[in-house]
Amino acid sequence: MKESGVRRFVDRALFFTIVPLLVLMNFVMVKTGKGRHMKSQNIGKLLDNLTIYILLPIMLLTVWTYTYAGEVTSVAEISDVAEKKASEALLQPGIDLRVSAKLDERVTMPVCDQELDAKVHSRSANAISVMVHCSAPQPWTLYVPVKAERSAEVLVLASSLGVGTLLTEEHITFKKRDLGSLAYGYLTHPDEVIGKHLKRPLQAGWALSNQDIQSPHLIKRGDTVTLIAKAGPVEVRAVGKALSNAGADERIRVENFSTRRVVDGTVTLSGLVEVSR
Repeated sequence: MKESGVRRFVDRALFFTIVPLLVLMNFVMVKTGKGRHMKSQNIGKLLDNLTIYILLPIMLLTVWTYTYAGEVTSVAEISDVAEKKASEALLQPGIDLRVSAKLDERVTMPVCDQELDAKVHSRSANAISVMVHCSAPQPWTLYVPVKAERSAEVLVLASSLGVGTLLTEEHITFKKRDLGSLAYGYLTHPDEVIGKHLKRPLQAGWALSNQDIQSPHLIKRGDTVTLIAKAGPVEVRAVGKALSNAGADERIRVENFSTRRVVDGTVTLSGLVEVSR
């Protein structure tokens, strides 16, 4: 039985026991004085009728309303629903997830006759806001903040390395890290880093991200390159001059020889520069 259900049971038990006893005592007192005061007898009958047919139903209705209105949905129940929805939204393969709702214990929401509904309202790297809603008997909505702790095995450097180092399998290892603390992102597959160069010197244990590595330069500053632009089945090519170094899948700026305009493009594996139109 829920905490609110226990409270309702106790309240109703007390009131539905005490009120009839009070009525019975009044009846007995009136009947006891019957032989002494004839006038009091008539008054007693009037009071009996008034109590039994009018006051008692009103009191019982008031008690029923009071005990029902006093029921609340427990903070624990609301938190459980919010945490479940947060887990469903954030759960990913290979990632350990822990969620905890941050809800003030003093929060009181009316009892809900139906199953609580929950939807994700907003989210960030380390937190998520869940909207918990009750439809009946008294509709209400509560936004519950849920803290999320995510950890996973990520790629880190096995030793300190200098700028330009060509990464091999011996340079990397796996370590479990709190993902929320990796502001620059993280990598989990060796193929993402092997064969690429470090952009800057890094210490042993550093969690690698795309911002730390670059592909070998397929194009160097000053090289003559081919620009390619596609629009459906149509392909347009032009020739230009590279204004920086770049590797495969990296962005580069190129000056078009024909138009003298500088455009941005992405280097392909074949050494072309693909320009989006």
